Amino acid sequence: MTRGVSAGMRGEAPLPVPARVALLACLVTALALPVPDPFTILFFACHALVGFLLVLRRPRNAIGWLLIVIALGFVGTGSLIDLDLDALSAGAAPWPDFLRAWLSSWAGSATFVAYLALAVLYPTGRFDEGRGRVGKLLLGFAIVSFAAQALAPSFSVNPEGTRSYLVPNRFGVIPDAMAALGLTGDWWTILTIVLLAAAVIDLVLRFRRSTGLVRVQMRWLVASLCAIVASVVVGLVLTVTLGPTGADVAWIPVIVAYPTLPLAVYLAITRHRLYEIDRIVSRSVGWAIVTGLLLVVFAAGVVSFQAILSGITQGQTLAVAGSTVLAFGLFQPVRRRVQRMVDRRFDRARYDGQTTTAVFAARVRNEVDLVTLRDDLVATACDAVRPTGAGLWLRTRREA
Repeated sequence: MTRGVSAGMRGEAPLPVPARVALLACLVTALALPVPDPFTILFFACHALVGFLLVLRRPRNAIGWLLIVIALGFVGTGSLIDLDLDALSAGAAPWPDFLRAWLSSWAGSATFVAYLALAVLYPTGRFDEGRGRVGKLLLGFAIVSFAAQALAPSFSVNPEGTRSYLVPNRFGVIPDAMAALGLTGDWWTILTIVLLAAAVIDLVLRFRRSTGLVRVQMRWLVASLCAIVASVVVGLVLTVTLGPTGADVAWIPVIVAYPTLPLAVYLAITRHRLYEIDRIVSRSVGWAIVTGLLLVVFAAGVVSFQAILSGITQGQTLAVAGSTVLAFGLFQPVRRRVQRMVDRRFDRARYDGQTTTAVFAARVRNEVDLVTLRDDLVATACDAVRPTGAGLWLRTRREA
């Protein structure tokens, strides 16, 4: 165990046997619920397994419990095809059917709230002493947003992927603020995702000023959560832009990104072959920023081209094609500029090494004096790696 996760945990008693049996029974029972696809089972299994192993050894640390909540959130979005949707809409469905539909309506948001809590509580399971207020504020807003969605007067279900059914909420005790603003209930989930993105930014800031083993642990989660947030944003934007026809392709990055989080937590906590991954973190943050910027350009391009070409064509094919070409043309210059900026913050050793090498190569390209070249090489090596001592030995030809 590293110091970050186990701080304050020394001497903690493991989870009692009856509690272990009850928790295991709960997780096994969750698998009996109908799930929409094998990927959901994969997400549930990897989060539940790592969470269960952590809870067994450190039951007072919130990280393991949050992984279990995330796992249950995945299976909570189970299939509703076998329900009487007309009876649900009329408020006449039996209680078991209503509860399944009600749980499915907010299970996805609960998963994102748990991801947010994981970001602000990692790795100790408690709020950070320096930026704890920011984490508490973000988590508080997320919980309020989740409660407003779960306890709204009505909720929608869309099991067939084409038509949404509005269901009266028997637990609806909170006025629907989104409806008052003329928005649908799906905006509660979007708000939760925005708060999650803010929590990931806060995690990145905490990672920048962390040191020692805690910094090593946080690298893994930063890389994973950046990938998850970026993939979810990509899926949402492409689904809205391309419609149901592009939804299958839009969510492929999410399928790849979700299992990386329990793997990151496991590797960080066990410290088994904990590799240096500054470059992975740098690339993850860089690609997340580039993806966000290009998605904004793509969405703005689609809207703009549709408005410009509305008098010529009623379809969106030309608008999508033009926006794709625009985003593709901006990709390389935006990626280079953003990655250079991110490397200065998160991959400093590599950035400094590249800079030092480039400057040295430019300086000695036309140098012909051997003594000057020798002194410059030793000085550059000292600046780059900070050795306790340095010297250069040159072999000379023996005199005949």
